[in-house]
Amino acid sequence: ELLRAAKDYLSQGFSVIPVMAIPETGRKVALVKWEEFQHRRPTLEEVESWFLHPEQFPALRNGKNKLGLAIVTGKISGNLLVIDFDGEKPASEVLPELKEKYPDIFLKFLNTWIVKTGKGVHYYFRIKDPENLDPKLFGNRIGIRLGIDIRAEGGYVVAPPSPHPSGSCYE
Repeated sequence: ELLRAAKDYLSQGFSVIPVMAIPETGRKVALVKWEEFQHRRPTLEEVESWFLHPEQFPALRNGKNKLGLAIVTGKISGNLLVIDFDGEKPASEVLPELKEKYPDIFLKFLNTWIVKTGKGVHYYFRIKDPENLDPKLFGNRIGIRLGIDIRAEGGYVVAPPSPHPSGSCYE
């Protein structure tokens, strides 16, 4: 299932990498030196190797950590920016505010990919002309508000159908 999803994401122009979910710490860690995949998409052969032969990653051999898949955000993935809401509360506070103050932006939240994570939701956006933006706006920003992060140039997000460290799966 992960291989099929990785191939699908690759065909849509996304750069993908293998990650592992670590239940003991709740972390999601890249299994390859992923910085190069900010500048080039992996080959089909690399993707097949990662997801058909996960035993090549020593960190997965303990049986506790789980193989997952991530999408590298930013220019390499078609100017992908992801807004990460950790929990229902941040989204329930921000979305009504957007609807009231910025209805055109709010509509974009209704017409985009939405991924359910183990703790909250990811909203995926493709940004037009990011080179015209302040670089700070198209980069990773942690805690723009409590429970809200942005992943863009220089980041990645775990993607469906990966396992979340909590035991649930990204959907």
